[in-house]
Amino acid sequence: MATVGADGNISLGLRLANALPGKYTVLSGLWFAHGHDAMVAAIGRNRSDNKEEWQAISYRFVKDEKGWRVFVSVTLPVGKSISDRRLGVIGVDINADHLAVTGTDRFGNLIEFRTIPCCTYGKSTAQSKAIVSEAVKALITLASDRRKPLVIEELDFRKKKAALEKQDRRYARMLSPFAYRLIHTVIAARAFDAGIAVLEESAAYTSVIGREKFAGRYGISGHHAAALVLGRRVNGFSERLPSQLQVTLPLPVRNRGKHVWSAWAVLSRKAKQRLQRTGGRASPDPGCHRPKGTA
Repeated sequence: MATVGADGNISLGLRLANALPGKYTVLSGLWFAHGHDAMVAAIGRNRSDNKEEWQAISYRFVKDEKGWRVFVSVTLPVGKSISDRRLGVIGVDINADHLAVTGTDRFGNLIEFRTIPCCTYGKSTAQSKAIVSEAVKALITLASDRRKPLVIEELDFRKKKAALEKQDRRYARMLSPFAYRLIHTVIAARAFDAGIAVLEESAAYTSVIGREKFAGRYGISGHHAAALVLGRRVNGFSERLPSQLQVTLPLPVRNRGKHVWSAWAVLSRKAKQRLQRTGGRASPDPGCHRPKGTA
């Protein structure tokens, strides 16, 4: 028998063989890296008085050189999609202590932005899961109200860590690989249940593009500007260097005529060198402070 605890973890009650002492043993504190929310939903449906709502769950126990593993299979119900990218999209930039969220129209114009706190730094595993769950719940509520798909960066912790370290190494250390993967997983699961499409896009140079093109124009933080670039990129908007930067940052001849990202790569390297010389920092200190320029 399977049950769900208050923290979202799953417990499995197993019937023991007659030769063993006791009738049951309990495996508690289980959290599945993939499909956890789908299994929690199925367990909840199976507690309904209406048997037509019940959902089959299969369990398979496998022993290998590392010990025992449990594999769970559950059929995902086909949900109705409610998001429509013709209305625009919601870009999400995952950070060490918050989700920077921006909403755009179908032309890529910023129409709203907000910060969703999501600080797991120094928290236990159970606390981190609860914090991420609440943050994603707020995100999905926003997407459902707007009926827009979500745009998140492609899952690559090393690249994300490297991008944060360019701004502040202490801030980068606040984001753990567990929390980063957990955020991605929970967003995908909750969005599926809500009928919200999740689009993944490369986050290459989103920070420098956002800072140079949109942060000052809209009065938003660099993280929100990066989320805006993600949302614009998924709809095919090209981000060329502003004219003033083309004058102050002449490109080498070998880079002219190449992909527009090559220009941003040059600017990104120069910005990194400038920060290293001055010891500048572009992100808040660890402590989960709300970034400036958020709503």
